[in-house]
Amino acid sequence: MKLNLGGGNKKLDGYVNVDLFAENPEYRVDLMKLPWPFADKSIDAVAMFHFLEHVEELERTVLEVHRILKTGGEFWVIVPHARHPAAYDISHRHRLTCTTFHTIAAKAYYRFGGKQIFQTIFFKMPMVNYKWIQWTPLDLISSNFPIFFEKFIPIAPAHIEWKGVAV
Repeated sequence: MKLNLGGGNKKLDGYVNVDLFAENPEYRVDLMKLPWPFADKSIDAVAMFHFLEHVEELERTVLEVHRILKTGGEFWVIVPHARHPAAYDISHRHRLTCTTFHTIAAKAYYRFGGKQIFQTIFFKMPMVNYKWIQWTPLDLISSNFPIFFEKFIPIAPAHIEWKGVAV
């Protein structure tokens, strides 16, 4: 099973909607209350599009996603970049950068019990978010050298798209 967590009324092909406030979700769940009602290692994929920045406890939420994902299961996230004006919405609790996802997918002695819990398989920081503009030259730099881009280029990416697999 693939879950679209916090997707509201937007359907994602092949995914089951899980939301508290959507009109007709397949599962009505308060995703701010952990643990979620899914068994350990029972889910094939989790998508969170413009939801992760709203959660109360970011690290515990990431750990909860890892708990329910099968080994090799995909975690797919889209969030507004921290420097983009959309990141300052009053309902956002977190402003995320490329370092957030490097941290989620890294092995660090002080995080996640010293274990690597995700491995990055895709990362993109596009400059614009329009259907008719698929790519800009700056996308090449921002997506392939994100730390350099965030440090030295004063242009806000539109969003971050990250995919990782549970290890």
